[in-house]
Amino acid sequence: MAKLHVELVTPERILLSIEAEEVVLPAHSGLMGVRPGHTPLYAALKPGPLEIKCADKNFRYYVRGGFVEVGPTQVRVLADEAEEPSALNPQAAQKRLAQAQEKLKGMPLDNPEHAKLSTLVEEEMALLAMAAH
Repeated sequence: MAKLHVELVTPERILLSIEAEEVVLPAHSGLMGVRPGHTPLYAALKPGPLEIKCADKNFRYYVRGGFVEVGPTQVRVLADEAEEPSALNPQAAQKRLAQAQEKLKGMPLDNPEHAKLSTLVEEEMALLAMAAH
């Protein structure tokens, strides 16, 4: 069976470089699956789960956005941040989520902070969803 060469890179380091059967990514249009022979593309990533499926083991990470470069035989994930599920702190995420939601109450949409807080809400909700699985 054909394989994909998958690299997961953050600004600090290469987290993973491996051969895999499939990668599932949190693209802005929804979860996107990539298998060998996929049409080349570049896509922005939103916060959410990244799963790399290998024959003998699956790798899961929470990514806080970034980009992906896909080719027929390779996937390069350039993540802003990536964490293994065991490193996630749901209690801290819940606290950040509650604080951001409280600040958003009654805030006008044209307030410069509104977009930043809305993004934070989306990130923390995605983190909590992944931590729950």
